[in-house]
Amino acid sequence: MRWALLPDVSEPVVACLEGRCLPGEGWGAAILEAHRRHPSVKAIGGAVEIAEPARYWDRVVWFCEYSAYAPPLADGAARDVSGAHLTYKTAAVRAEADLLRANAWETLFHLRWQGAIRTIPAAVRFRNGMGFLSFVRQRFHYGRGYAASRSSPSYVAITPILPFLLTWRTFRRPLEWLPCLPGILLSQTAWSLGEAAGYLAGPPRQPRIY
Repeated sequence: MRWALLPDVSEPVVACLEGRCLPGEGWGAAILEAHRRHPSVKAIGGAVEIAEPARYWDRVVWFCEYSAYAPPLADGAARDVSGAHLTYKTAAVRAEADLLRANAWETLFHLRWQGAIRTIPAAVRFRNGMGFLSFVRQRFHYGRGYAASRSSPSYVAITPILPFLLTWRTFRRPLEWLPCLPGILLSQTAWSLGEAAGYLAGPPRQPRIY
């Protein structure tokens, strides 16, 4: 779905936002100005903040998905940008024809573009609409798809420790995440089981869209 309309894009910059993330006033101008100032940069992304008021499960989803991109986000070079809030030079993404044909995850684009990625402080606001079961299923299936795209079956050996590693990466603001720890650990376990399935069995026969 992410690349379906790419052939129709006529502007030099293309933005990819997830449906639950809403940009604020001035967002587009900030993105275009950043691309203008950095013509050699291929990907520019920004922060993802949680919309308030937020329930317990809303916070669990946000911590699992976006805590690494919590505001304030630096204006500078980066190794990666959030899949929920990214913009590309249109020519740069079109040049990766093999990844586009494979319907690759954006993480594979970013691995190729090391040294040509930046973040800026501009933020989008995440408003969760997923319940417990939907999110746990999503984590499993996306974990499976991610692992299958890497084609490294030997990685299955590390999946038993992944729930703890992924949860550790979430811990950026202890006073906020501690109450969410049970939900975070459960969600990261679902992702880890999905990775194990992806390494051992490959991708599912039909993609699942959440």
